[in-house]
Amino acid sequence: MILLLLQGGGKVLDAGKFLADSLSIPVITVPLSPSTCAGWTALSNIYTINGQFIEDVQLKACPKILVLDHAFIETAPKRTLASGIADALAKWYESSLTSSRVEDGLVQQAIQISRVLRDQLLIDGENAYKRQSTQNLSWCNVVEGCALTAGLIGGIGGEKCRTAAAHAIHNAITQIVSTHKPLHGEIVGVGIILQLKLEEKINNNKLAYQSIKQLLVLMKKLNLPTTIAELGINVFENNNLQKIAEFTCRDKSEIHYLPFEINQKDIIETITNSEKQKIKLF
Repeated sequence: MILLLLQGGGKVLDAGKFLADSLSIPVITVPLSPSTCAGWTALSNIYTINGQFIEDVQLKACPKILVLDHAFIETAPKRTLASGIADALAKWYESSLTSSRVEDGLVQQAIQISRVLRDQLLIDGENAYKRQSTQNLSWCNVVEGCALTAGLIGGIGGEKCRTAAAHAIHNAITQIVSTHKPLHGEIVGVGIILQLKLEEKINNNKLAYQSIKQLLVLMKKLNLPTTIAELGINVFENNNLQKIAEFTCRDKSEIHYLPFEINQKDIIETITNSEKQKIKLF
């Protein structure tokens, strides 16, 4: 029997899954960091050699076997754990907004799992980040949440359990080549903040500001970037802001899964204000 054994982070796993899917051979995944749920999902994110997002590709099946070895994961840099937490948090902030009115029972169950995952990450995230050890239950819970539960949510909810602005903005930001090389979850974390600001501005969501403050407290403790500038990109040069707005609002963008209309002007205004604004956490 021919199969493909994949070991690495999200981009390695996604590329390998795409290759295996094209050849119709089964896959075994071995994630080597807690930064991704790619070891589970029947989805591949495709990027250019420079890391610019191209498209999401739905695969015919999930990997046949996922091997999650805590001892391997323990050796990964702490930065990858923080990135994985941010990416996993997006499951709730995006799917609860895009799919809350879907009557499919499995989609609703997936959304509720994402809410429980969010709560666990908010509770255990700092402890896990500060004490990366297989002897730390918080660390084990968070690693399994990022690598397994986050993938389970997509597995149960399927394409109806949608991504939204956080990933749409992530995909746009990757179009700006930066020497800083931020991780996927680091960019998504900034995208969550911007999505909440869009909710506050466009949809008049009064709770969005409180959600932003809650998230920023954790993100600061995890040394996660909270602005595009902290990702190493200056949006006010080289027409970067317009480039991000255009890609975010392109026809096939996940931004259009939001339950309210968004245009390039909204993106430009929200990012401009966010890059200049300082939010008091206490």
